[in-house]
Amino acid sequence: MAPEVGKAMWRQGYIEPWELLRIAVWKSAIGGAALSVEEPDRIRSVTRSVLSILQPYRDATAAEKLSGAVVEREAFLEATRLAIGFGPKGDAGSGLRSLHGIQLRVATAVLNTLNPNAWPVVDRWAVRTVFAQPWPDPGRLDVYWQYLERLAEIQRRWHQDLTIHEVDLLAMNLGMNEEEPLFDRIAFVTG
Repeated sequence: MAPEVGKAMWRQGYIEPWELLRIAVWKSAIGGAALSVEEPDRIRSVTRSVLSILQPYRDATAAEKLSGAVVEREAFLEATRLAIGFGPKGDAGSGLRSLHGIQLRVATAVLNTLNPNAWPVVDRWAVRTVFAQPWPDPGRLDVYWQYLERLAEIQRRWHQDLTIHEVDLLAMNLGMNEEEPLFDRIAFVTG
């Protein structure tokens, strides 16, 4: 998505239903179709809350938040968890996942639209490039944490000149073209 789209969302303080539908369809046609049953006022309400939660990270970078003080790191991850919509028991909570058709992949696309320097989009091609084995469950938040942290590490060690979004795109393109990355693939930590 173009940077102007995210800036417009920040200015208005919520995401219009058609904007959210556009992101959902871009990431998942199935998610877009399911989202179409949501009431526009509910979409505005949920996304207003999401933007409020993410406001402190509007201009942040993942590299700075993940390598900063533990308290700062934990606050960033907690805001991300709440915005995506993982409740305390792994339920949809009140964030993006509480809307019909919004799963982790689409939720990360929304966060990426709001700030591509802080949140990468979960993409099957990029995941294949970054990790040594297939994604165990595309809906698990702990796996997204590992993905986010690994991309930030790749950025710090091999691609300081790129944003985390550009590292994400690089990994996606390498995966789509079945090319080997300059960095080592790692295993998921499960459990």
